[in-house]
Amino acid sequence: MSENHPQTTAAGSKGMASSAWECAQDYKLVLLAYLVCVWHLYPAKARKLLGTFFSNKVIRIRLAEESRRAGNCYRVILQQALDMFLINISSVSEIQISVLKELERTHANQFFNQSWAKYTITEALRRVRFSCTEQDELFLYDTLLADFARIPYSERKARRPMREMYQASEKAKLEFSAQMEAVLLRTISDSRLVMQEWQELHHILPDLIALDPEMATQQDLAIEDMKVFWLELLKENLLDGTHSFWSIIHNPQSTLEDLRRAHACAKRQRDIHRLPAELSEALIYVCLAAEFLKSGENTFGVSTRMLGRGFFWLSKQKWLDPSSRELAEKAEIQLQDMTQIVND
Repeated sequence: MSENHPQTTAAGSKGMASSAWECAQDYKLVLLAYLVCVWHLYPAKARKLLGTFFSNKVIRIRLAEESRRAGNCYRVILQQALDMFLINISSVSEIQISVLKELERTHANQFFNQSWAKYTITEALRRVRFSCTEQDELFLYDTLLADFARIPYSERKARRPMREMYQASEKAKLEFSAQMEAVLLRTISDSRLVMQEWQELHHILPDLIALDPEMATQQDLAIEDMKVFWLELLKENLLDGTHSFWSIIHNPQSTLEDLRRAHACAKRQRDIHRLPAELSEALIYVCLAAEFLKSGENTFGVSTRMLGRGFFWLSKQKWLDPSSRELAEKAEIQLQDMTQIVND
């Protein structure tokens, strides 16, 4: 797919008709495969018919007109135009082809949509790879492919600190999302409906997580990865660089001031650094648990009910280390006892 033609918008920028046609030309192989599939033709004959299709003025005018209507993507427009062309040409006796039966038509439409989707996702990935190569960050592209294949970090060839690997995943997916939008923007007549077309491509190829705009930006880590990531996080020093979270949270000699510093740092981790949401919340609640056990008071600006739910949730996480889980359980019990005394 060429890189130099303009983007299309609902407002209809200058040269949109030519841009629509260039987009159609980019998908020649998909349309050719459609012709072969639908009409069971030899490739040479299909190419000849495809040339007739592209040179047909009526079809080109219709494509340009339809592309100006908000909500019509080229995938649908081209398929409808190609169907009409094939129906018309089947009436020519010299061609000697017959109209498809309904079941054959269904299979042909499915084939066309899948071909289009595969081409689109391949083009988006090609762009991501090119961008990563240009920035000397091919590791990001490899990370993206591994994420889509759901390969745990612990099983990947390139091993780096968990935070670095996770942030690479986040960066790669942002790049992929941008490239997918750019590719789809060239195949839809209304830029506001790019996400709708993306979701449609996911329905066409549901087994490819890359085609789901929601899942493509999420990162669900395996339990083993979460365990390693959590321990790495606890061993990181606070922003002042003097002590680690672990050395403060799990040290009986830590003062309330120490624990409050750890809690404040944990909150900044959530606001500043990219971390899985579960790890970020767990770090905050384990700090709250240690601080609550030290002071015996809820002075955090969090309701007793929410605090109890947080301690309960924390104690049930399978990737948590035993010491942190025990801390959460003790804090939950002490909070319940305190609530019971108040109620009595």
